[in-house]
Amino acid sequence: MNKYTQILSQHSELSERVDKSTKKIHDIRDELKKYTEQNNFKPLFLLNDILRFWRTICLNYEAHREDKKTTNESGGKKNLNLRFSRKLTVFSTILPMIAKPITSIEEMKKLIKMAPLKRFSTGLDYLSDDHLQKDFDRFLNDYEYYLNHKETDSKYKDIKERAKYFSNFIFKALSHKSIDEDYKKYLII
Repeated sequence: MNKYTQILSQHSELSERVDKSTKKIHDIRDELKKYTEQNNFKPLFLLNDILRFWRTICLNYEAHREDKKTTNESGGKKNLNLRFSRKLTVFSTILPMIAKPITSIEEMKKLIKMAPLKRFSTGLDYLSDDHLQKDFDRFLNDYEYYLNHKETDSKYKDIKERAKYFSNFIFKALSHKSIDEDYKKYLII
């Protein structure tokens, strides 16, 4: 077991919750599965589709938020889901794809069968950077805090603040020095 995967396993309650939540990502798996069944599998096309899926989620959230403004309803919980679970689902797939580019259909199948936190920790393992360990532990603690308190209205501001760090760590991993510059550009442009 690699270092970041071991750190994840020490958060047993979080690991169990994530394993249960894996069933919720069947839509993404089904979408990714069609690519892995093709003989001309090209990871850049898949990466593009995953990024497009993320942008669609964000646009749908914005549309929902605008609708809620007219009805005076709060979209805070959806916002937190977007900032944590949805973001993790998407970028936990991207990180291992760009940290150690997928070269076979079998590798992609193995990756998409993993739970999001397992995928993300695998991507961190590919980076082979011990300096990320402390930040990863905080990342896991913030995610666990979110899962435990997301239904508690009094914790909303605290969770929202933790979401900033959560996002910053994902960005730090995606822009790591060992990731090929072309992949970094592809994520942005």
